[in-house]
Amino acid sequence: MTPTNNMLTDIPLAKQPKVVKWFRVYCGILCSIYLIMVLYSWTLVLAPPGKMPEAEARFMGAFLCLTGLVLSAGFAVPFLVSPRRWWLWGYGIGLICLGMTSTCLLPVCVLLLINWIKPETKAYFRQRD
Repeated sequence: MTPTNNMLTDIPLAKQPKVVKWFRVYCGILCSIYLIMVLYSWTLVLAPPGKMPEAEARFMGAFLCLTGLVLSAGFAVPFLVSPRRWWLWGYGIGLICLGMTSTCLLPVCVLLLINWIKPETKAYFRQRD
């Protein structure tokens, strides 16, 4: 008898792992933070600080605005697509690892990542080992 890996078929696909809910909370919080960063960046563009040259303040404001828009759009993707897309599992790892670059988010991201790579979560997204 040949051993087979039935781990993915033994797990019921209808049940959503808890980590998916917490991942969505994580994405919602970071999307909100980056949208706040976009709003703050306009203060640099419209009213530059007194001790900073005007051109530097405008460039920094535009850079922060663009960065905030890109990152908030990236963290909004899990809300805009079907929750069981096959590629969303890998995309989620990327977003979790992006959060690991922040010292404040590191403990949360480590816990998310540990649970994200479990076979139950892979099976939910229809991934193979």
